[in-house]
Amino acid sequence: MTTSLALHAHGIETTILEADPEDRIARGAG
Repeated sequence: MTTSLALHAHGIETTILEADPEDRIARGAG
């Protein structure tokens, strides 16, 4: 669903802004 994708993308942006360690690890591994 487009809405779900939009929310997911927004969640990623928010996580990056918050410097979530898990997100940083995921991005580093990716």
